[in-house]
Amino acid sequence: MSERKHIVYATQVDISQPGGQGVYSSSVANALANRSDVQLTIICPSPKYENTKLLDRDDICIKKLSSKKKRSIYWHSKVQYPMFKRLVYLEKDDNIDGIVSPLKPTNIAQPIFSNIYGIPLLELAEDIESENIKKINPFPGASTISDFVLALNIYSSTHIIAAFTQAQQWLQAFPGISSDSVSLHYHGVDYENFHPMNKNKARNEISSDLSSSEIIIGFAGSFQKYHRLDLLLKSIKIMSDRLNLSVILVGDGPEREPMEELASELGISDKVIFTGFIRHDMVSQYLCSCDLLYGIIDPQTTGHPMKVYEYLACGRPVIAYNDPELNFIEKQGFGRTVDDLSTENVVSALNDPLFLTNNNLEKFGQDAYEYIKDNFSWDSYAENIVTHF
Repeated sequence: MSERKHIVYATQVDISQPGGQGVYSSSVANALANRSDVQLTIICPSPKYENTKLLDRDDICIKKLSSKKKRSIYWHSKVQYPMFKRLVYLEKDDNIDGIVSPLKPTNIAQPIFSNIYGIPLLELAEDIESENIKKINPFPGASTISDFVLALNIYSSTHIIAAFTQAQQWLQAFPGISSDSVSLHYHGVDYENFHPMNKNKARNEISSDLSSSEIIIGFAGSFQKYHRLDLLLKSIKIMSDRLNLSVILVGDGPEREPMEELASELGISDKVIFTGFIRHDMVSQYLCSCDLLYGIIDPQTTGHPMKVYEYLACGRPVIAYNDPELNFIEKQGFGRTVDDLSTENVVSALNDPLFLTNNNLEKFGQDAYEYIKDNFSWDSYAENIVTHF
């Protein structure tokens, strides 16, 4: 067996957080740690949430930074020196073969260290970060500074892996960036956590009072405006007069209180279950208790909905926005996509016979699971990373 490569996963993302960034980062790190040819060290903020699967592994060295302060410019500035110092000590104590880091406009230590010490840096582009900064615009000149730091990272990297086509095209548009220095690799799924389960068994495991005849629509994730949960609740209001429908909303976030208020205004509070925060390794049971799952993301938001893959790995049909990279959903008969975001279009998708008359959910679930497992894998993602060091 060849000598193990010492890879450092250096991030300012709290990898314990239940939202997309945390799950994405922890999944990539875990896939690297599972490889026999990798010795993994993680540099990350002290976790806010429980994440025993990754952070309690005794075969991973964890170097913790201070707890992250969300969208705090001061915290991101203050953490650069500790990040740099930890990288220096790791290189002196046990030579580093490569650094992996999510591409962020707050990454300063990683590219500087890479340039000084000549250590290869591989960046993971989960989003189009320049567009995000323009939308947030935290202070005057933020976009200019962000573009400079992103360029520093991009030109310092030996390779970049983009999570979706638009991000790949954005990166390849930088002057001097060759097309083969940016590869495209979609998100994967943690198949130990996300897999099909009998619907009634799942409903019993989450201690719900849901009857077997009730049609349950589910969502799991961070409650953000771009998930358009308002359209789902308004659709339930329209359809509940003729169908026995309920909704399970798994997770928490800034839109939870507004959605609770909207459910009350619509008079459907008795049909909407807000679970609050659920451990990531328990989410599958909630998803499998549902008949169909809601994975719409507003097209004005850049990014790629990892949750759609997790939904299908649980063997449930999905509703998603008609993104070109999700065309396989309708092509494979795994759900419906919506072209324009409106209550009318969501109602039309929910009314599809695939959802309301699916009497063979177990066979559907196995087919969906096998397709996702064959095409979206964190193991292959980790393989892509390692081949570039």
